[in-house]
Amino acid sequence: MLLNDLIKKEDAAKYIKENTDLFKPNSRITASNLHSQSLSVNSLANNLILLEDKENHKKVIFKQVLPFVRQAAEDNVYIPLPKERIYSEYFSIKLMGLICPGYVPKIYYFDREKNILLIEYIYGFEILRSAFIRGKKFDHLGKQLGEFLAKKDFFTSKLFLEIEDFNILSDFFNKSKGIEVWDKLLFRGSLLEALNKEINPLLKEKIEVFRNKEFVIKEVEKIRSIFKSKKQCLVHADLHTSNIFVCKDKIKIFDSEYAMYGPASYDMARLLSNIILNYSSIIGMEYDPKKKDYQDYLLNLLEEIYNKYKNKYSDLVKKHSDCNDLYLNNYFKEYLSEVISLTACTIIMRIYEAGLCLDFKQISNLKTRAVGQGFIIELAEELFAKNKDLKTIKEFKNFISKLSLEYQVRSIVDLLVETTDKLTPKKIIS
Repeated sequence: MLLNDLIKKEDAAKYIKENTDLFKPNSRITASNLHSQSLSVNSLANNLILLEDKENHKKVIFKQVLPFVRQAAEDNVYIPLPKERIYSEYFSIKLMGLICPGYVPKIYYFDREKNILLIEYIYGFEILRSAFIRGKKFDHLGKQLGEFLAKKDFFTSKLFLEIEDFNILSDFFNKSKGIEVWDKLLFRGSLLEALNKEINPLLKEKIEVFRNKEFVIKEVEKIRSIFKSKKQCLVHADLHTSNIFVCKDKIKIFDSEYAMYGPASYDMARLLSNIILNYSSIIGMEYDPKKKDYQDYLLNLLEEIYNKYKNKYSDLVKKHSDCNDLYLNNYFKEYLSEVISLTACTIIMRIYEAGLCLDFKQISNLKTRAVGQGFIIELAEELFAKNKDLKTIKEFKNFISKLSLEYQVRSIVDLLVETTDKLTPKKIIS
């Protein structure tokens, strides 16, 4: 399939009438393409079209899963992706909907041959990343995200499933090649083999020094090995803030096309990383008490998500298995250490130009953008160094806050030195 083979919006309207009864035969359907890097949608890899009945305003999302990254193809760069991931998306949503009713959208229709899904349009919700960029707060977010992850992780693990069922699910979801995709994008492409990776030119030297540090390479290889070998539960695998819808009292989680069996820590790390990315993007902006307050909110949310997860997962283990507190203590000791290392990898991946998150992309001034991106590099290095030393999520949260303050003070001192040097007249040697 080539870029020219994408189903056009006019054909999508015809397709839904011919293949489903979601719209009446005489309905006037309008179709519009949905594109990435906006505040309302995220679509780097796929063909997304919004279909709407002009009379009753009923809406349906038409999703064509592509065997390449669509956005890159538009720039004449071909990045292949496994087309099998449509099966992962369809069945993972079915499974997550069973475990956590109401937390994922409905799928109305699945066309295996043409790689097409017709998905419920979510009314009254917005993309969580967009809400963060606008500075919105939600009281229910930490509880619902933590409990969603805990239920998904426990009920798809060996602690709950019969071993035969566990193996069937693990074998099926890993056919999507999600492990290989993320190994290439996250570990190799962003850290181990990222020699020519484009980044803000003001950070080129800093990122190269970071990537070449021996202990960084060693820590990346360690967590990469865990990621590739540990098959604990069903992992959404792309759980970032652009794949979560939110409203005043609910969330919807979508876009699980890379769902696989892997370490439970991976989803938590991807989620917390994106909260940290939003937090870091604010650092370079002009000081405002409201922005500082919002950064505090984000770090408190990070802690709440983790604690709600820990409490709910512990309750499920005690209720549905024979495992004791010793098991849980060991589980969370490994879990947090993995979350910290995977967070370090993920935040680095999202500051390169190719994967630049909207939190930073919306900052047009490269110097302002570089302040927050520079903090990300320093934070990642520190997290690799301290992934075993930070014993609780509170210590993790407080460490981010402390490092941020130190980084900002240092930035002001550097600016003062630079300004002083410019104002000091140079001596003329005769």
